[in-house]
Amino acid sequence: MSVIIIGATGLVGYEFYRQNKEKTDWFFTYNSQKMKDFIHLDASDKEQLKKMITEINPRIIILTASLPNVTLCEKDHS
Repeated sequence: MSVIIIGATGLVGYEFYRQNKEKTDWFFTYNSQKMKDFIHLDASDKEQLKKMITEINPRIIILTASLPNVTLCEKDHS
């Protein structure tokens, strides 16, 4: 059963990584904080996201990616 953790370099995502890093069917992504053995993914890029999901064919996708800039989030609700 393949699992993808999108945003695995953040607080919540990294905890998923820490507890499951030995599992060969778990895949972890990063966007800006490069990590060894993680897959680069811009979660806002629909084509890149679709390609990764097609290639891995996960049973579960956990989205922990977020925008940590509170001020920006309050100004831009999109």
